[in-house]
Amino acid sequence: MSTAKALRPKNAEEVSVTWDDQQKINKFGRLHTRMLDLNDELATKKADCESMKDAASEIENLLDDDACKIKIGEIFFEVSNDEALEFAAKATERKKAEYAALLKEKVRFMHPCQTNYALSSSSVSYSTECPFAPLPPTD
Repeated sequence: MSTAKALRPKNAEEVSVTWDDQQKINKFGRLHTRMLDLNDELATKKADCESMKDAASEIENLLDDDACKIKIGEIFFEVSNDEALEFAAKATERKKAEYAALLKEKVRFMHPCQTNYALSSSSVSYSTECPFAPLPPTD
């Protein structure tokens, strides 16, 4: 006996799924998985940005002018504090650009009713026709 039949209750009806319905289910699964991946990537990029900001503030606090080493790949390079700050600023901007690109991709996957909510909660239009619309605030 298959596991699907074993898990189904005795009185459950047999449900037939059309080819079109199965394609929609598959598309939903792919989009949902990509959305979860995007959320993970966004969290990682945000943490990277914070780390770069922390590194820049630590560089500013250094007393010795040539005490900085930056790591590129497997190699550490000894640089001046100004060069290290410039490197950190460029890396931060690169991470912010990557974060913005991921956020745009995430918004592209969202339902139109959710897009306004994701970008600005003040611009939400409540629609009773859309099943994805957020619930209106209760008083």
